Amino acid sequence: KFPHIEGGENSRLDAILEANGDEKSIESTGVLLSPSRELICCSFGLLKPYLLVSQGLLQRLSDSEIQAALAHELGHIQRRDRWMDLFLVTLRHIVFFNPVVHLVSRRLRLESEMAADDMALGRGLDRFTYAQALVSVSRLSAGHRVSQLSCSSFSAAALALRKRVEHVLDHSTTPGHSLQRRLPAPMAAFLLVALFFLC
Repeated sequence: KFPHIEGGENSRLDAILEANGDEKSIESTGVLLSPSRELICCSFGLLKPYLLVSQGLLQRLSDSEIQAALAHELGHIQRRDRWMDLFLVTLRHIVFFNPVVHLVSRRLRLESEMAADDMALGRGLDRFTYAQALVSVSRLSAGHRVSQLSCSSFSAAALALRKRVEHVLDHSTTPGHSLQRRLPAPMAAFLLVALFFLC
């Protein structure tokens, strides 16, 4: 169990969260601190959302990089992506033998990550600063043991990182327009179930 960070206990983290705006989402989200030296910034929780940040993240990243990571995870919380994550993990375990389900699942995860990037940019973050933070965090994460907690965090694998950075830097894509192109959870669930019965 990780200790809960109350408002005022970490002035630096408080200031970064306040810079992300959207007080309603932040107030309803619990913030937990991990003593790990890994770069961990992830969200979890189905009914009650939580943000988990590590000491390693606070010690090794700049304020702008931490703000980008937190804005990304707040985007996942607003979209309730953890319900989709639960569904995808369950479905992959049930139909592990079906390669189509795995391919569609990976694509949906990428769409989910890019949608969270869009929501982070919608908070007023600069595109170039955000893309630089993506690259920097992923580079620092490389070569370090990646735990299950950090697997779904702000950092990304090489191929997904390239696609996300290209998407972030695409000036023709505005956050609002891009969000409309993301598959909502019910539609994605229906698609995966349909693929299961058809394949």
